[in-house]
Amino acid sequence: YVAYYASEFPSEVSGLVFVDGRPPGFRDSCDAHGIQFCGSNANDLPSNWPMHIVAELSGMRASEGAAGAGTARIAGIRATIITSTRAWSGEEGASGFALWLEQQEAFARGFTRHRFLRAEGAGHYVHHEQPTLVAREIAALIRSARLGISD
Repeated sequence: YVAYYASEFPSEVSGLVFVDGRPPGFRDSCDAHGIQFCGSNANDLPSNWPMHIVAELSGMRASEGAAGAGTARIAGIRATIITSTRAWSGEEGASGFALWLEQQEAFARGFTRHRFLRAEGAGHYVHHEQPTLVAREIAALIRSARLGISD
């Protein structure tokens, strides 16, 4: 959603902070690596998964497609990408999480001015587990945008 908004209204956005957000193109990468959980065949989710996860994954296909279409338009906006470093069970183990990290780094490299940070020891809910890190990075991005500092 953040990437889509920025691509539609780039003059309204001074900077972006992604906190373990799903990178555009992640679904295609999952398909290419045969990882079902995050791929196009994610409809076949286990029946015991929480409904909010099922709903999120169902809506993700549309939002990921919309966000991916505008990534070239946001490349010049300064961005901070913070990623988790601890896998969670839904990622189909080490291979799914390795792909997650790879895609996070690739997404970061798509910005001409970016910071890429690994939230060491944090799982997907980085903002809950390391709120000070997230707040510090938001403040740093705001300062650099106000001062016109190159990253």
